[in-house]
Amino acid sequence: MDETSSCGCVLIGGVVLMAVALGYLTGMNVGIALIVTIALVIVVVCILIVAFSQDNSHTNQAPAASSTDHSTPTPVVTISASVTTQSDNEQEHTDEITRSYFNSALAVASQMETFFRHLERDPIVMRKVDHVVPDSLTDSTQKLQSLFFADLIKCHNELLCNPTMLQNKEGLALVLTQMLIFQKNMRVGYNALKMPTFINAIDRIGDMNETIEELIPDFSPTDFFYIGQVLSDCGSDDDRVKYFSLLYKLFSVVAKADGTIDDYESNFLESLMGYGTVSSHYNINDYMMGKDSHYDDELDKLDEFDDFSDENDISDIEDELNDVSDVMKDMEETGNKGNLDPINELHSLIGLAEVKNEVTSLRNFVMIQQERRKKGLKAVDVSYHCVFTGNPGTGKTTVARILAQIYRDMGVLKIGHLVETDRSGLVAEYVGQTAVKTNKKIDEAIGGVLFIDEAYSLVPKESNNDYGQEAVATLLKRMEDERDNLIVILAGYSDNMKDFINSNPGLQSRFNRYIDFPDYSADDLLKIYCRLVENNQYRLGEGTGERLSEVITRAVDTKDSNFGNGRYVRNLFEKTLHRQASRLAVLPTTTIDDLCLLLPDDVPAD
Repeated sequence: MDETSSCGCVLIGGVVLMAVALGYLTGMNVGIALIVTIALVIVVVCILIVAFSQDNSHTNQAPAASSTDHSTPTPVVTISASVTTQSDNEQEHTDEITRSYFNSALAVASQMETFFRHLERDPIVMRKVDHVVPDSLTDSTQKLQSLFFADLIKCHNELLCNPTMLQNKEGLALVLTQMLIFQKNMRVGYNALKMPTFINAIDRIGDMNETIEELIPDFSPTDFFYIGQVLSDCGSDDDRVKYFSLLYKLFSVVAKADGTIDDYESNFLESLMGYGTVSSHYNINDYMMGKDSHYDDELDKLDEFDDFSDENDISDIEDELNDVSDVMKDMEETGNKGNLDPINELHSLIGLAEVKNEVTSLRNFVMIQQERRKKGLKAVDVSYHCVFTGNPGTGKTTVARILAQIYRDMGVLKIGHLVETDRSGLVAEYVGQTAVKTNKKIDEAIGGVLFIDEAYSLVPKESNNDYGQEAVATLLKRMEDERDNLIVILAGYSDNMKDFINSNPGLQSRFNRYIDFPDYSADDLLKIYCRLVENNQYRLGEGTGERLSEVITRAVDTKDSNFGNGRYVRNLFEKTLHRQASRLAVLPTTTIDDLCLLLPDDVPAD
């Protein structure tokens, strides 16, 4: 007897027994009881069939959604929750995207989009991108998109070891990043994202991956990143650090999609943070296409001016000077940093003797407490937060950046980057927005130093209902929550900062280390000017030094509370270059010596 016949006999036998039992219990005729039993069985079978059919229809709803009418509003969370994957042991599981996880992915995707727009507006970066990607892509933005997503796709594939997981929870952050970058001003919400839009973004990433493989050679080194290399070649060190910090944030969200971070994911994330602090450049010839030595020479000429032709007129020269001005805006009052370690860099600064002693003393104290802890001795808790007091242009930002690097080298901070802001970057105009704005800026500084200039303006004396109080409260809470991963430096005028700190007990308890930055002397300002001359390959002609000394001494003797110190010298240097350009523009020819020489008449009187 086959298996089917056996099952039939068992079924018939069961029905007969149920009928006999029903007749015995109710006193019903056996024949009628048999009919009633058969009817009940049929009803139960029908109910099971209907229930099974509905379950199948729900299971298949997500795959069919891509072919439904696009006007049907289907939130991504509903669709993503129904996407299933197969694990190695063939156990099926379902990804569920909570509102909290969606908001985390959207927040970091928004930061990536903001950074992309920042690069897109940088002419030096875009010129480099144009030379990296072949001309088969004619649009500069598309070229930048290709390099940007080459890095993102590479990280995604290496972290997950599976390039096909975009339709799952792990792919949400990358897909949202693609949508925001490719569609400017796009608004994305937890319940507002349609499935067709989501699927389209996944398809575009797939298409882009194919384009990248065609245009760009395989980048085998694990630590090679296209955008990181571009920023290194352009000298955009701060942007490079920020880029790897954003990669770390993005793929931290990806790694946490399953609720845990394993050892492999942890090591991968740690490596991303480390790449942001590596100072050595990659060999671009080995990995990138379209390297143009002429363009690299042009970058060098931002400082050299050694390739003017006879046809250059004043507008050409001023264009070059504008490029130099852009570079100098990133340069603090004391000139280029070079490749010194942080402590040597600190001591290479002009003036600031007391500041150097304070920072060196802090560094030594921290180092000794760490050594005591290593040897099993009690160590005194150290407050790393500082208040920098002094007038504008006295080197506060420069020293803050160096201090961040010192903290990084000592293991106090993971990244050691500096995020600068002021009241406008923390306080919003409307109720409820200040905390969001402040938290966003703090998020940028995690792993580094948040430098708040003119911090006293957060709480104006004349206003008791100002939103700045909310910014201070948010800052204090985050400082406690991130006490092992965030250092805050407040800066501003001496008297204003003391009043500000004393106005809030929370500030008093957290900021007890003051470092005062005195005004530069006339001699120090002259040294700063001479360093700018040397760093930019100029030289002072006969009598120019004396002329500068007179101008700077007069400025110091007549200065008021708004005197810019190092900023005054930088502006004076820029004005000198413009006057030199006007003088040279009328000459029929110019020599290298002409282009480097600064005469007394080039120095403005004020």
